[in-house]
Amino acid sequence: MAISISQLTADTQDALSDLAEFAERVGLPFVVRSARRTCEKQRSLYAMGRSAPGGIVTNADGCQSWHVLGRAVDINLPQGATRADYEKLGLEWESMGGHWGGRFTGLDDVGHFEWHPGVTIEEVCPDPSACESVVAETLNSSGFRGLPWLGMAAIGMLSAVAMVKWKGT
Repeated sequence: MAISISQLTADTQDALSDLAEFAERVGLPFVVRSARRTCEKQRSLYAMGRSAPGGIVTNADGCQSWHVLGRAVDINLPQGATRADYEKLGLEWESMGGHWGGRFTGLDDVGHFEWHPGVTIEEVCPDPSACESVVAETLNSSGFRGLPWLGMAAIGMLSAVAMVKWKGT
């Protein structure tokens, strides 16, 4: 199933398109399996393996996930892909200025790609329990805690829903 990337920030969409072109060239077309999430969805994922059944799937609670701010995606490569295949895309993503989940400490998330050059999540969301207010402030402001790209990028989150699916699924 293809996931809409229309709620990602415009610059994240652009970077993801560049990665998709690279992936096609090297024979590793991918499908986006997760993009922007609500605060509620992120909290439920964070609860897994903690206060809810299942294994731990994320170390990010509330707005401390770039998914909530429309600046992260999770992808799947075709069946049979290896960690080295994901690493090839991760290295390209990093060369573009992004952050790759294969480098996370304590959670090897090779299919996770974030786009927030030069900004940390702690600068954006110091308190994960304030998720809704952080997202609301981002969407209703031309600037956000000294980070004007968030307010401007919110326009990308408000765009019409469009389904995107890359070849090879």
